[in-house]
Amino acid sequence: MTLNVSPQIEAKLCHVAKQEGIDPAGLVEKMFREYQTTHINPADKNREAINLLRSWREEDNTDDETELERRDQETAQLMQNLAASRVSFDVPMAATARKSPLVIRGRPPKRDERVHHAV
Repeated sequence: MTLNVSPQIEAKLCHVAKQEGIDPAGLVEKMFREYQTTHINPADKNREAINLLRSWREEDNTDDETELERRDQETAQLMQNLAASRVSFDVPMAATARKSPLVIRGRPPKRDERVHHAV
């Protein structure tokens, strides 16, 4: 195949190809693959990941009651650990809606200040 491009495009193509350590034809092929993945059929870029996830699901598929129970316990433990490590920043609504006893940086908030909660 022969592509006809302007001398300016050819010079830029050769320059970028040289920077990337490939020949101009390889750069055009690489650019087309990237373009195809993002513009022609965006669903194709997820196909490889989807197939990988499906293969993992098939590998993990089992009817073994002992293994299923172990997995359930592992999931329950994970959820408990996540809940235990969660930090709560709950402030009662009544405290922010009225003149509250909340103190911001060692002093009561001024009327026009908003209450900010530090993380």
